[in-house]
Amino acid sequence: MPPLGIGHIISCLKQRVSGVEIAFFRDADEVISWRPDVLGVSCDTIGIMFAREQVRHIREELPICIFLAGVHNSSMPLNLAPEFDFGVVGEGEMTMCELVELFKVTLKPDSSSLAKICGLNYREAGQVLLSPPRSNIEDLDILPPPDRDVLGTYEAPSWRMVHMLTSRGCPFQCAFCSSSALWSGLRYFSPQRVVNDMIALREKYDPVQIFIFDDLMVANKTRFRELCKLMKETRVHDGIMFRMQVRANLMTDELADLLWDLHFHEIDFGIESNSAPVLKWLNKRGVTPDVNQHAMDVMRSHNLSAGASLIIGTPHETQDDIQTNWDFVQRNLDVINRVGCGILMPLPATRVWDEALAGGIVSDDMDFSIYGWNFWPDDQRLEALSRYPLMAQNVSGEELWQWIKKFEGLRDSLIKDAEIRCWHRLFYDTRQAWRRERDELARLKGSRLIRMAQGLRDVLGHK
Repeated sequence: MPPLGIGHIISCLKQRVSGVEIAFFRDADEVISWRPDVLGVSCDTIGIMFAREQVRHIREELPICIFLAGVHNSSMPLNLAPEFDFGVVGEGEMTMCELVELFKVTLKPDSSSLAKICGLNYREAGQVLLSPPRSNIEDLDILPPPDRDVLGTYEAPSWRMVHMLTSRGCPFQCAFCSSSALWSGLRYFSPQRVVNDMIALREKYDPVQIFIFDDLMVANKTRFRELCKLMKETRVHDGIMFRMQVRANLMTDELADLLWDLHFHEIDFGIESNSAPVLKWLNKRGVTPDVNQHAMDVMRSHNLSAGASLIIGTPHETQDDIQTNWDFVQRNLDVINRVGCGILMPLPATRVWDEALAGGIVSDDMDFSIYGWNFWPDDQRLEALSRYPLMAQNVSGEELWQWIKKFEGLRDSLIKDAEIRCWHRLFYDTRQAWRRERDELARLKGSRLIRMAQGLRDVLGHK
């Protein structure tokens, strides 16, 4: 998916700062070819080691100021990686606008200049210092829509789906989540702004699905009802589907009715675990195994499609606890169409990190590249897992690996049917294409949507 955070920053720069040329790259050699005056690099914790490597390569060719941004730097602001001159901490739009104005004065700002800009970490006499914290953007509507065009071939991730953000932050504090390090508090774009953005996405990309990528879009029920009212009035949901994330303890029949009516037919849940002790350790406030099951029952009764993500490898978890996760998914396979399972990751700026740090499992200067072990070639993953900072005390790395493979097998077996189910919902429940008159079907026969559906059916081997 395109990095909408960078898209927001670029659109703000274009709106507020004149006389600046901006480009976005995912490849170091392309950066070198473009030869910028200043370079900003954004990454998460999994990518920080790769980012450092790429910056070392760039510095061999370009003697420029290079700074770091993104959730990793915001999570560990006093551990600024040595390859970077300084960093941006927290929400970046207003900070970047002030920085670029400074760059117009000098391409190599000193520490005294950086100290005057809120939301930075920088060095002075070899010590990492922090400028005053940047205040949140309370009215998100002042931000222009993210500039997707500058993201090049990543402007739309696929013909099937585009994604958007309607809020920043989350009201909960799960032990494993670092969202609050980047976005403190919970703030929303107004319902009218969200609908306007949806209309613009439909006009530009003609998507089959819009994925609302918020941490928790429905946290404010009053605001969500108002949004639904506007969506109905504008009919922005006609002919497409939406996907979003919901917390299990917030799923009610009333919410499910709204979701179905507005074509939010694919709902993802951070189930994390179906073991009560594990849920408590993860600080999943208000969530219990009974709550998880109730959420699935509501989904089932409203014919909605659920996705379930799970975490294994917590300190006191047992094989029986993991088995309860598997059993939960198995007995709800009629409603759970997507499943993912990962090993607990001690991310900086989380309670999990603090416990792992106290136990000597992680360190501030560790090789974070091992966090990406699950994306490595399959024949290297088990060996990489042996070097991963495991927190499990009652389950071995080999046993966790076997569970991961088991859940991956289930995930893969669901993918084909999930895709076909998506198209079935699109035509029968959303577009109702097959219920139309014969002449309407004839008119649709050559449309892009029908051609894609037929092509997907053939690729997946379904008749």
